[in-house]
Amino acid sequence: MRVTIGKFFAGIMASLVMTTSASAGLVEYSAGHSDIGVEYEDHGSHGHLHLHYHFGGDAVLDGTASGTESEYALDEAYIRVADSLMVSGAPLNSVGLGAGTGDAWVLPQNNVAGVPFVGLATEEVPANFGDVKFSLEGVTGPGEFSVWQSTGLGGIDIFMSTFDATAPDAITLAALAHSHFNYGFSAAGLYYVDIRAESVNDPSLFDTGTLIFAVGDSAVPPVTNPVPEPGSLVLMGIGALGFGGSRLKRRKKPSNMIA
Repeated sequence: MRVTIGKFFAGIMASLVMTTSASAGLVEYSAGHSDIGVEYEDHGSHGHLHLHYHFGGDAVLDGTASGTESEYALDEAYIRVADSLMVSGAPLNSVGLGAGTGDAWVLPQNNVAGVPFVGLATEEVPANFGDVKFSLEGVTGPGEFSVWQSTGLGGIDIFMSTFDATAPDAITLAALAHSHFNYGFSAAGLYYVDIRAESVNDPSLFDTGTLIFAVGDSAVPPVTNPVPEPGSLVLMGIGALGFGGSRLKRRKKPSNMIA
């Protein structure tokens, strides 16, 4: 069947414009229980670890609590830290967020209605697997980031911090464990927190991922696989016809690695 250049071009434009409806943003997690979980997948001769979100039935995703548990990849969701969680005059120096006092946005380690309750979990690895270490690999964001627990004696244990050089930047949990922490931020905006989960007994078993936190009510999260506007699609179509094998390059997200 013979197809003219005009019809071929029109077909490409129609298919490109139709893809605008396929643009999908990340799921917003704004309240309820969740765990950053790690699962061991055994394939007989080898296995691997898999990092993911495990949301409880009370977790509010895109404004709705479904009533059923669900799992998402780390790059499919982001955590909203609302302005209602901002503490003025917080002791930044005692929680690894800076010197002196100042404003801080804090996700609490206790279950508080209406805000995210975020834990770490190894409940999907077998009992004989051994310990799993969660390490902070890097942080990109407008301020400092830290993870700590308040102890029963009124003390604070800092596990991860972009400010406190003495923090171990790691949390180790036994298999089948589950624990919650405080997550702190010293400024509003988007934070990309790179983490690694690995077997303590066999470090070759590991997985990495990036947590996204939208801190403050005005922080706008990124969109996954963004689709250009129709006008840009036309230019892309022309470019595709004119240059054949040309490829679009996507800018790689920068990363501030922790020393």
